[in-house]
Amino acid sequence: MRILEQGLRNTALDNGSLYSYFDNGFIVATTSLNAYEIARLLVDSGDSAVLTGANEFNGIKWFNEEMMSRALEIAEQFYIADAKKSDAKKVESVFKSLKKAQQSAEYRCENFIATFKPKVRKTLKKSTQTKKPATKTAGPAQKTQVKSGSKTARKVKTTSDKSSSKK
Repeated sequence: MRILEQGLRNTALDNGSLYSYFDNGFIVATTSLNAYEIARLLVDSGDSAVLTGANEFNGIKWFNEEMMSRALEIAEQFYIADAKKSDAKKVESVFKSLKKAQQSAEYRCENFIATFKPKVRKTLKKSTQTKKPATKTAGPAQKTQVKSGSKTARKVKTTSDKSSSKK
């Protein structure tokens, strides 16, 4: 710990800044290594004002460039310190994309998050009605079978039934 503290002091951080450094690092590093989740935490959470200076002015939410850069650097250091060697490249890739989004966001929180927002897939709702199977008709003499116990009864529509229904 002493070596880490000395290294941090070499970066011109005083004791107050050291505590702030660790607080910010732990806040961000507790989320999963997912660019969207990290972006949301940085600019759209209860801690965003402390982490990135996020504030609203004239209906637009803005972040402070220096605070955002610092928060990204601190978070990246914490993720790399916690990552396995095999995951280090992924950490670097995620934070490279976060830093690129910061540059293109023009200080707008909404633009920063939009870069990583997951695409919503539209799902088709299945109809609750089922299609009725097509029935075959056998012309004027239609046969209907009705099972009653073990006997089968047949109803045959005759031409006399047909002529009586026309009247």
